[in-house]
Amino acid sequence: MENILVIILLFLNILDAITTYKALKIPGLAEGNPIMKFLMSKLGIIGALIASKGIVFAMFLYFLIANINITYFITIPFIIFYIFVVINNIKLIKKLT
Repeated sequence: MENILVIILLFLNILDAITTYKALKIPGLAEGNPIMKFLMSKLGIIGALIASKGIVFAMFLYFLIANINITYFITIPFIIFYIFVVINNIKLIKKLT
């Protein structure tokens, strides 16, 4: 079950990256997360998305390889968070295009 949750989380991260990129290409939209905004100012949109998603991928890959069972407590809240992020991104894209 943990593996499925991690796969769902990673898929949602990919969707977040894609929808965030598409949303930020719409004139007038800006990143709302101050940390991501800072990273994007230093690394660009794609660089910041790759760096932030890479950290998430590495963290959960480590949990899987190390067979750390706390992933339920971390994965499920992350999944819920990213569902809302992706839905919000999609709503913004549909509203403004």
